[in-house]
Amino acid sequence: MNLKTMYPPKARKMACIISANSLCTSKVQRFRRSVNRLFVLVPALILWALPAFSQVPVSVGPEPKTQFLDNSGAPLASGIVCTYAAGTSTPQATYTDSTGTVMNSNPIVLDSAGRANIWWQAAAYKVVLAGGGTCASPSNLMWTVDGFQVGVFLNGNNTWTGTNTFNGTVTVNAAANLTSGGSMNGTFSGNPNFSGSPTFSGTIVASQFQSTVATGTPPLIISSTTLVPNLNVSTVDGCVISGSASANTFLEATGATTCSWANATQFPAVLYTTPSSSVNANIGATTMATVGASDATYRFGFYVQLSVVGSGCTGSTTVTPNLIFQDPLGASPSTANFSPGLVLATANGTLGPSASFIGNTYTGMAAPFRAKAGTVIQYSVTYSLGSTCSPGPKYVLYPILEQLTAN
Repeated sequence: MNLKTMYPPKARKMACIISANSLCTSKVQRFRRSVNRLFVLVPALILWALPAFSQVPVSVGPEPKTQFLDNSGAPLASGIVCTYAAGTSTPQATYTDSTGTVMNSNPIVLDSAGRANIWWQAAAYKVVLAGGGTCASPSNLMWTVDGFQVGVFLNGNNTWTGTNTFNGTVTVNAAANLTSGGSMNGTFSGNPNFSGSPTFSGTIVASQFQSTVATGTPPLIISSTTLVPNLNVSTVDGCVISGSASANTFLEATGATTCSWANATQFPAVLYTTPSSSVNANIGATTMATVGASDATYRFGFYVQLSVVGSGCTGSTTVTPNLIFQDPLGASPSTANFSPGLVLATANGTLGPSASFIGNTYTGMAAPFRAKAGTVIQYSVTYSLGSTCSPGPKYVLYPILEQLTAN
């Protein structure tokens, strides 16, 4: 059957499509190849044109196993792919699988279907496709694309779920929002801003803390009552403080917005009133006060109480209080005796005031004295047991030391 004589030209094409006649088999095959090429080229052209009309950064979405075609749309069997750092002729590696541990050869040699396993780094590439040869001398060059990059989609809006690990330095040039909890570890540099109520665990180390909260809201809320060393504050309730605090000082307003440290001691001031133990023996040197940075005037007095009566006493038992201090001009401490001794008891004695107090013969009050700066003021007691006492009466000494002047 001769198609040329049976059908006009247009009808002959349709007849070839529906006919099994051997004369038009080759035409049908050529027609089908043309259609297949269109199915390949038309989507490719559409994808190639999309970036020109989109404001969202995009990248080529490679197939799991990439296939390359020649310029006529046929698989590029045994072709080569050369990969370089973008804009250079420096080779840049690709990998054979997702582990990123085994590099492809460079060039990558395609199989008989024009396919290869290519896993790209998160970097920009220059890619050269050729029919054969080497990267240094490619033959039958198909195309060169510079600036190709897989992962540019990260410039858009992305959502990560599950656990994600980023190795190396992560740089965030815009706001990073953590919702529904979440945490971030590492070092923050530059000028990060934290809003809301972020929770920091561990120790925060910073060269400076600055609060911009308005007056009326405390910039720090601290639960601990432990004192903070070296926390220097120069303003209290709007008052700017001058000078430094020392012992026995208080903060005194000197103006509408100024304060200074003033001496808190009001004279005369009682410095020591601790009673002794109940004893029937001597009392050794007991420190009552240490003189401050300046010489000062003091006064010492005492009261003696018989706390336990003696037994079998036929004579008087006496106690002699002693004041130990150093005069500002003295080379060493001096001891002032309140003698003659104070009669504690005649015979066994009676509980209560000492016999001398009852007899109004001894008041226990001393004249003022001066003490040298930096020295200590002490008292002691000498105990003299009466005849035949066993045991002797016990006593308690109630000392009183007053400071009369600041210097």
